[in-house]
Amino acid sequence: MHRLISCLLALLLSGCWTSERPEIAAELLSQPPGLPGRYWIVSRDDGAGSPQLIEFRRHGEGSMIGDAAGKSGSGTFRLTATSIPGVYLKILDNNETSVLYGFMEHRDFGAWQDYGIAAVDDDVFAGPNLAWMQAIADRYELTINASDPEETSIEGKIHGRSIPSLFADPDFLATLEVVSGELFLPAPPAPEEREELFPAGDLSLTLEIEQPDLPGAQWVAPPGLGESYLETTFEGLGARPYGVRFIRQPDGRFELRAMEVEDTNHRPQSLGFLPLEGVDKQYLAVRFDFWKYDNRERQFLSLGILSQSDGAWSLSDILVRGTETLVGRQDLLSYPMTEAAKRHGAAFDRYTLRGALTARVLLALLKDGQFTTGLKVDRQSSRHYAFEDAARGGASEPR
Repeated sequence: MHRLISCLLALLLSGCWTSERPEIAAELLSQPPGLPGRYWIVSRDDGAGSPQLIEFRRHGEGSMIGDAAGKSGSGTFRLTATSIPGVYLKILDNNETSVLYGFMEHRDFGAWQDYGIAAVDDDVFAGPNLAWMQAIADRYELTINASDPEETSIEGKIHGRSIPSLFADPDFLATLEVVSGELFLPAPPAPEEREELFPAGDLSLTLEIEQPDLPGAQWVAPPGLGESYLETTFEGLGARPYGVRFIRQPDGRFELRAMEVEDTNHRPQSLGFLPLEGVDKQYLAVRFDFWKYDNRERQFLSLGILSQSDGAWSLSDILVRGTETLVGRQDLLSYPMTEAAKRHGAAFDRYTLRGALTARVLLALLKDGQFTTGLKVDRQSSRHYAFEDAARGGASEPR
């Protein structure tokens, strides 16, 4: 229970990575010369409150101590170098027998940034993601256990060089979803400057295919998908629902008919659904998009996930993970995705696939963990569809 509570507090309910306490020789540990000293602790959610102090100092056998009551930087921890200059694996003692994993980054203005690592997400790409992560871990005789959605654990040969080598492997680093934590500053910042101090990085954007159609697609009608629904864009935020109809077309695709879902050419939105192997009640949603601005036109495909739960449906975009945390690390994420796309005869650039993809190639690519570890399903901005006999709340009539 203590370990789980520590995970949740450290990563704000996004889970954590943990293992038994590894024995690592002192010569493999780092005590960066720029780290010891006193720092002001700043969090994004501190507002204008007064920051607290923490002192980092060297400890025996190559470890470090962070002395600040009740803060995530507190406690005994060890650092090992990664393949990214200035970024260190942080092995934080959780109790006498277990540790939590994160990162510390030496920023360019003398500050240090703390990061957590989110647990492996149990979503539509969990299977290929975990398979790819395990293939990397096999190089170091380690096992990735993601059976607990709140806590991903590392098992196997954890002593010696295995843990430092795993987290120094750029292939493995690219699979991890990093969660920005506290910032340690050598001088207290002005309240109005705090937000600007945190890394921004590149945003997560919807995965697109630069082509107007998807050859070879055999579109399916998901069982239970009715015709008339009420749609709300953000569940629980009081968005005004409106009527929408899923109308099956002769080619197997669906049109979503409602004023609010027309494209820029004032046409109904067109969607095609494909089954995902080994995934129950979830379908790949291919949206046929048309963009027109200042006499310029673009036809492309956007990808999402259609999910069913308790008779209702939700439609969520597939995003290419950005680098909202580790600034300047987009090449670390993009390279393995680019290599995976090449292996399937496609090209990938930031968030766009090219290369005249067929449905078969696309579905194979979305089963390749080297590619899918760079993706996430945007459940927070899902569009939700409930049957029309639910409370309308003043919904507009579907056309």
